[in-house]
Amino acid sequence: MDKKTLVHSRDVSINIFSMDDGTLLAEGSLRDNRKFPSYSYAAKRFIDPGDIHHIVVRLYVSVPENVITRAEADMIAVPGGGICLEIKDSIKNLAGVCVKRGFTKKVLDIMGDVRGCLHIRSLVIAMGSAIVQAQYHRVEKDSPGTDIPEMDTSIFKNSCWLWREGGPYIGKAKS
Repeated sequence: MDKKTLVHSRDVSINIFSMDDGTLLAEGSLRDNRKFPSYSYAAKRFIDPGDIHHIVVRLYVSVPENVITRAEADMIAVPGGGICLEIKDSIKNLAGVCVKRGFTKKVLDIMGDVRGCLHIRSLVIAMGSAIVQAQYHRVEKDSPGTDIPEMDTSIFKNSCWLWREGGPYIGKAKS
């Protein structure tokens, strides 16, 4: 068997919290870690192993509308000194965006190319599907007296094989 050597790892973590005011807080973290000294072509020098990126994004989402009411990011570790910090507030432009079909395109329209940070954008896109997943399963089974919350299940339509038009789930869901 060939020997393999770990050179880089990317860890993405997304947690969704129910807030006292009825909103959801999606908190995502992206961490890139280089495992050996490497050459930075931008800095024109060798850099030590360790975190290259450590970014935390928080999206506050209204329920059941699934609209981002506030978005913020912390760039704990970034290459290039403070230069990357200049674009971190571009995430605030996501306020008002609905997390539904077309979310990725909307994020790319707002934060794509030089209008935002590639790493924040990638994390936000991953967070979108986690937010939808959390919305779908947000009623706790053992909560006494819990009413089934309203939900627009059209956000799932054609999102995957199970939710395809004419598929096994799309007709069973109550919109």
